[in-house]
Formats: sequence, structure tokens, C-alpha cells
Amino acid sequence: MKKTLYRSAPLSARFAIPSFPFRRSRRHLGSALAVSVAALFLGGATSTQAQTWNLAGGGSWATAANWNPASVPNAVGASVTFNGAATGSNPAQTANRSVNLDGAKTVGSITFNNDLSTFTDTIATGTGGPLTFDEVGSGPATITTQGTGTGNNTISVAMTFNDSVVANVNNTSASSAAGSLNLTGTIGGAGGFTKNGDGLATFGTGAKTYTGAPVLNGARLRSSLAAAPTATSSFTINAGGQLDIISSGTFSFGSGSLNLNGAGPTSGPFAPFPGAIRPDTGLIITINNAVVLQSDTVLHMQGSATGSLTLGGSVSGPGKLTAGAIPHDANVGAIVLSAANSYTGGTVVDAGTLDVSGASATLGTADVTVHSANLAFGGSSAKLRIESGVLNAIADTATLSLAGGNAAGVADDGYADLGAGINDTVAALILGGVAQAPGTYGSTSSGATFQSDEFFAGTGIITVVPEPGTAAMLLCALGMGFGWRRFRCRS
Repeated sequence: MKKTLYRSAPLSARFAIPSFPFRRSRRHLGSALAVSVAALFLGGATSTQAQTWNLAGGGSWATAANWNPASVPNAVGASVTFNGAATGSNPAQTANRSVNLDGAKTVGSITFNNDLSTFTDTIATGTGGPLTFDEVGSGPATITTQGTGTGNNTISVAMTFNDSVVANVNNTSASSAAGSLNLTGTIGGAGGFTKNGDGLATFGTGAKTYTGAPVLNGARLRSSLAAAPTATSSFTINAGGQLDIISSGTFSFGSGSLNLNGAGPTSGPFAPFPGAIRPDTGLIITINNAVVLQSDTVLHMQGSATGSLTLGGSVSGPGKLTAGAIPHDANVGAIVLSAANSYTGGTVVDAGTLDVSGASATLGTADVTVHSANLAFGGSSAKLRIESGVLNAIADTATLSLAGGNAAGVADDGYADLGAGINDTVAALILGGVAQAPGTYGSTSSGATFQSDEFFAGTGIITVVPEPGTAAMLLCALGMGFGWRRFRCRS
């Protein structure tokens, strides 16, 4: 009998092993293992599913049966939704709903659908927290409010921002004074906070100690002193965004600068109430951060009797500073500048009072204009006030323009109120649209050569100097006329 010799068939053929060289095989095997391990771990991180609260009322976040699908959302990148109206197998909300976190949880996104709902949603602490926001990868995590319902959504449990959080506040129908998103819990962590959308959001009650940068891109964010972010790297209000401060006090938004842009909301329900910063009426507020006017910026303070917003830090940047927003009424308060400021875009007073206070306080390096507020709203006033003790409020090379207005011959609109001892030098002065000659100007209570109670109040004066080079040019002309050949003229 003839024996079959298996030895004659290659081992790789019998077991279907690729026949590439061992070195290459080892390298490819290592790569394959690395890819497999990475896929295993990344798959675990990204395999979170979107889950929807499936009760009409409240309950415990930690109960799997309260969610659809039936598992507790608690992972990096977890996505949860709270609906007001019925969707699929999830019932419509029938009452105010409080969901207790009941232990530390992590999510990547939360969506509140307020369609047709008049009821509120609250994510509360229950037996413990915090609620950590952490999206897969570098984020950002998100909180979204949407729909046309009037209900409010509140997160009162302590929060941690592992990633920066973007709040897309798109619901503009919420009837609560806090708007459709109210973050009353404390917030810590390294992430920042960005506010988008035309809806209203509120930082309420709990201390906000997160260290990332807040950015306001859309509509209004309300904040009390207790809830103002205090440890941020910077704070930026972009064109279209607005900070509404709702309590008096001295604010320090972390150690970085307060970067300002624009005139406040341009769409949605807050567009009729302009101002990049527009506090509640009648408050007394100081902001101590250095301010950068990244572009032209409007500040507005309501409350002619007591309302004041003081910028205690230096103001720099290329933007123009406008005090008082249009439209406005007659109840406009004061914007106060108390530091040496270097912004270069100029200064405009459209309504209320722009007050310069403190020895080193200045109005930047460019022209200063005070318009007539009465033209925009009957009986309203716009004025520049330079307090006693200010050494040089207006740059010597600047033009001061005062419109005057309202009652003729009375300093009640479009004027400058100059404190005792003020003698501020300017390069040019325009009163009621007419350029003035060099000299001193003030009210009839001052010692000025040219006096007008239409454009000035107080005892201080404005000194208009001759245009630079005028005297030298006159002397040159005279010298040449007399044939002084040794006299040289400079251009």
C-alpha cells in the first residue's frame, strides 16, 4: 500500500495561511491588532444611543424604564431628549415635570422640545449629582431648546463642563422671565459656554466657576451677581448678542478681558431693545474687567434717576463706543468711564448720560459727538458730563461736536456738562453743526469767552486751539512777503 506524504504539501496551503514573509506578517499583524483595539475602545465611546424621556410627568433619571430605549443615559456623548408633545410611543407632557438625577451622570447633549407644551421641565438633584457635559472627542456638548411652547426648562442640579457647552436657545415663546433655558445650578469645569439663538437664557442663583470662555452670539443672556461667571479666561459678546445684568453690584468676569461688539440683538423678540450690554432698569453696576472694543459697540442703561453702568477697567480696541441705544425712551441712565482709555474708534452719545469720572479718565483718542436724543424720542436727553477733577477727558487732537436740541437756549439735550475746574482742550468744536473759531467756550456760569446755555452747563470750559501749524504758516507768509530770504517755511 502506498502512503500519502502530507509533508509534500506546504503548511500554508493546508491551513490557508498567507505566504508572505514572516517580518511583513509580524508588522501587519501588529497593525491589525492596534486597529482592532482602537476600534474596540472607540466603539465603546461612540456607541451611545439617543434616548427620550417616556413619561408624561417626572421621575428618576436613574430608572431605565423611564427612557426609550430602556436604559439609563450615562456616558460620554449620551444624547437625551425631553418632549412636550407626543412623539411615537412617548406620551405628551401633562404637567410640570421634575426629573431627579439621582447620582452623577454624564451626557453629550440635552434637547428640550417645547412644542405645544405650557409645562416646565426641571432636571433636579434628587439624591446626588453632578450632571457632567462631555461630548465625544473635543466636543462641544450642547443644550437645545426649541419649539413654540411657553414652558420653561431649568437645570438646577450642579453641572460640570468637561467640554465647552453650546446652548442653542431657539425657543422664543417661553413665558417665564428666565426664558426657555434657566441654568440655576452651580457650574464648574474647564469648558466654556456659548449662547446662540434668539431665545432668552438665564444664569440664575448658583455660582458659575467654570474656567472656559463665555461667548454670546445670539439674543439675550440674563445674569445676576451671584451667578455671573467669575473664573473665565475672557468674556466675548459678539454682534447679535446681549448681556442683561439683573442685579446691582461690582462684577469681575474672571481675569481676562471683556470683549465687546455690536449693538445687541438684531432678530427675535429682543431686537427692539438694543445694546451689547443692557442691564435691568435703575441698577447701579460696575464692571472691573479691562474692556476691548473689538468693533463698534453700543451700551445702554435704563433708569434716568439711578441707573448707571460703570466701566472701571481700561477700554481699548479699534471700535467706537456709543452710549445709549436707538430706539429709546426718556428713561435712560448713565454710562460711566473711570479709567485711562485708549480706544480709537471715537465716542458717541445718543441717549442718556456719558459720564467721565476720575483724574485719569479719558474718552479714547478720537472724536466725541453728542447727538440730540429728543429727535429720536420727545422729551429725552443726551449729554456728556465731565466731572470735576478729570484732567484731560477729550484728546487734544479730537473734535467735539454738540448738537443741542429740545428747548432753545437751555442745556437740556445734546450738550456738555463741565464740572468746576475743567478746562479741556480740543482741536475743533462744532456746535449745532457749525464749526467754531479758536477760543474758550462754556455756559454763562463759566468764565469762557464764548458762552452758550444751549450747548454747555456747569462752570468748566472747553478750549479750542488754533489748527496745528496755522501760526507758523502765517509767519512764513509774512516773512516771504517782506522778502526775508533767510526765513525758511516748513510744510
